[in-house]
Amino acid sequence: MMVFTIFNGSLVFSCDPILESLILSKSSINSIDMLFREFSTKLGQLGREARNSKIDMDTLVNTKLVWLKVYEKYYLYPPDTINHKHWTQSIDKIAKLIKSISLGASTSDFETTHTDILKIQTTLVSIYDGSQNKSFFAKSKMIQHLFHLHKKSKLEELEEDAKLIKDRLHIEWNELVNYFSTKDKILLNLDTKFSKLQNMGLDEYNVQKETIFKQLDEMYWNSQDQ
Repeated sequence: MMVFTIFNGSLVFSCDPILESLILSKSSINSIDMLFREFSTKLGQLGREARNSKIDMDTLVNTKLVWLKVYEKYYLYPPDTINHKHWTQSIDKIAKLIKSISLGASTSDFETTHTDILKIQTTLVSIYDGSQNKSFFAKSKMIQHLFHLHKKSKLEELEEDAKLIKDRLHIEWNELVNYFSTKDKILLNLDTKFSKLQNMGLDEYNVQKETIFKQLDEMYWNSQDQ
């Protein structure tokens, strides 16, 4: 199960790492974001139990309760940034998968349950991925979060998460690179920068990331004035 653990005060979240980065890269986080984050966390816990072939029915009930909040509050009122058709299709798909998970848990079909959970996590990511502001600065912010999550996952020895995030980083970075002119790409030496960022330890990254990404942001900003 691909989950990632971070600390927020006294709370421990275990959220899909890509969903986590998409939420954190938003300019503002609202109640639906927090519900989806909580839902993903509950799914992560349920997934670990399914993987261990022992599902706690309380975990299933709590997961469904969070999902019910999402469904009741937002099914007819999707966020403005999300395509209405995609939203409805995604929510309907998750609702069917929740029913399948309940059936799988009651019959001890742990493999199906685990697969259904992965499908839901993927659907949650698709909701946010399609609604993201594709501006340069939103993408830059997301990449910063992805690098942080990748280094944390390596420290926690969450190899599945690390691979997932690494693959996503390559996609997002290549898209970021395309915002620059050929001249700016050469000046910024973007391939070398990516390798440098990738090879940094977490502590070094936390010290240097602001300087590195500020340079990228300023270069892009200045290019728009020319």
